[in-house]
Amino acid sequence: MLRCHPDELEGRLRERDEPEAKIAENAESEALDIVLSEAVRAYGEEHVYEIDTTDRPVEAVVDDVVAVLRGEREPSAGTVDFTGAL
Repeated sequence: MLRCHPDELEGRLRERDEPEAKIAENAESEALDIVLSEAVRAYGEEHVYEIDTTDRPVEAVVDDVVAVLRGEREPSAGTVDFTGAL
């Protein structure tokens, strides 16, 4: 699961000219771990891998995804925390 700090997420969505309501909803959902909770409920903690994309180059994120696919990275549900952004 790719994660992003809510402030950066807002900027990314504004660059794509998304509606303000969608920007606010997505940023709040990210800060409250809504999608993470849904993923854990659906697949279990042992199958959820969080990757923080905030301020990271695409290549670094890709390396993390590849490590997950190769089984070189442990599940990491709950390791990314953006609740301070509330």
